[in-house]
Amino acid sequence: MFTSLGDLVKRGKEMYAREEMMRQISQLMEDAEHVCIMRPQLRQIAEEMRGALETDEGSFLHDPKRYPYESPAKNDEETIQFFYILGSQNFCIWRRDRKGDVEAWDIHINGQRFVGARGVTAANMRALRIGKNLLDPACLSQLTLKDVEDIYRDEETGQVNLQLLPERQAKFNEIGSVLQEHFNGSFTTLLQRAEGYLFREDGQGIVQQLLTYFPLSYGDWPFCKLAMLTPALLYHRRDKGIPTTEEYLSLTNINDFDNFEIPADYYIPFFFIRVGVFAVSDALESHLRERKLIERDSRMEKEYRAFTMVAGRELAKLTGRRVTEVDTECWKAGYLRCRLCQPGISDEELPCPYRRICKGFNEEKGLMDLRWPLVMTTCY
Repeated sequence: MFTSLGDLVKRGKEMYAREEMMRQISQLMEDAEHVCIMRPQLRQIAEEMRGALETDEGSFLHDPKRYPYESPAKNDEETIQFFYILGSQNFCIWRRDRKGDVEAWDIHINGQRFVGARGVTAANMRALRIGKNLLDPACLSQLTLKDVEDIYRDEETGQVNLQLLPERQAKFNEIGSVLQEHFNGSFTTLLQRAEGYLFREDGQGIVQQLLTYFPLSYGDWPFCKLAMLTPALLYHRRDKGIPTTEEYLSLTNINDFDNFEIPADYYIPFFFIRVGVFAVSDALESHLRERKLIERDSRMEKEYRAFTMVAGRELAKLTGRRVTEVDTECWKAGYLRCRLCQPGISDEELPCPYRRICKGFNEEKGLMDLRWPLVMTTCY
């Protein structure tokens, strides 16, 4: 185990180097058994995506006027603290209903229904509003399982049905303890040490520090889904007309923007499979069709995650846009469109810029029966 500060720094430098990350992703794609990128279809999707990106308004986390229960009203040090704590909680946001069917998790707060990641954000913001100081590392380090249940309790039913609550408690506790021990109680210290870099030769990049010091909360090598998502989100809040402090601008700047990768979660490969960017093996198709759990860290899981990252980077190149912008568009396509799409649905019922060329909707109808990959994981 790595216990001393010197060991931790060495781990970030040697184990979590950018080059090693890409080497491992490439290795996972060699002799792949379950996923193949259909590049002609990828190019067609890129053509449609160019237009979609021109009108993109970002995510719900970027607009406090439209989404006051999900987006902090300003950009300052507390906002940075909030999103790095919140970022660790954005995983396994689905559930099975009483019949065993899979659906996106939802929660009712203040008379509104929030689905998926929107619900996780709204629940954590509610906790702050009612006086649970989740921004205080001392509070985080002492949160009990009941505290976590209260954070995610549905106001309409009084029940808690979000999965992996003990794991969520462990993440809160870890962040609180590590911030106090190594970062003067604040993620701003981590960002100051990173000096605007995701990866650094000395191992002090944002992604490297998150993986090194917070293995329960952010450990996900070599995919780094949550560790990539949070700094990108904070960066893109800078140009949304939100009241912003100079310190926020300085701390959230990214100098090596090209080192971002598309976060490998479940909505993005879901979108890639539905539209025909991915061809998948019979085994993976069976899991998706029958809503069966995919084993965590299995070859099947690692393949679709690696291919998701590579397809995302290729889309960014083909569209001439940043990976983070492609990420938002692909995630929204899976979340807002594919999740709700049905055979024969009209553009008036569910507008979608990809429907005209979607393999599942137009040619391979069986793809419409496939859902997102299900993994019992704390990584996404």
